[in-house]
Amino acid sequence: MKTTKRSSGLKKAGSSIMSHTEFRNNAVKMKNNSSLAGTILTNLENAIMALTREIRADEKGLKDYEQQLYLLNKEKSGLQRKIKKNTQFVEDFDKMIGPFSDKYTEMTKDMAKLYGNAKKHHKNGVMLLVKEFDYHPAFKRRDNEFTASPFMPK
Repeated sequence: MKTTKRSSGLKKAGSSIMSHTEFRNNAVKMKNNSSLAGTILTNLENAIMALTREIRADEKGLKDYEQQLYLLNKEKSGLQRKIKKNTQFVEDFDKMIGPFSDKYTEMTKDMAKLYGNAKKHHKNGVMLLVKEFDYHPAFKRRDNEFTASPFMPK
């Protein structure tokens, strides 16, 4: 049986591993790859710095938001206290002032009747002055000692 010799890819010591052209081509590829890797790293560093600035801005925005939320919650609790106080006032008002309000309404109805009656009697009084004392409400005479002002309620 014949054995074939396998090539391990290694060359004998002292022999050239690659030609000058291959070396130059590999060197150019290595230079391009390292330049590309440097560019990628620079781009990544710039992206990381930009993200770091955005994170700082977001953290500041979050702090401002939390501060505003605190103020709004404080205002909310103050308004809730006022609502509770005003609700209690309204309940107390209805209990204590409600009956007086009803009496006031009744009294104003009575006042309208009283005022109508007063107007009627005033008109009758003026007519009596005209008839008995020759009084003219719009015109005063010099020798007239009577000093009533002509008032006609509506």
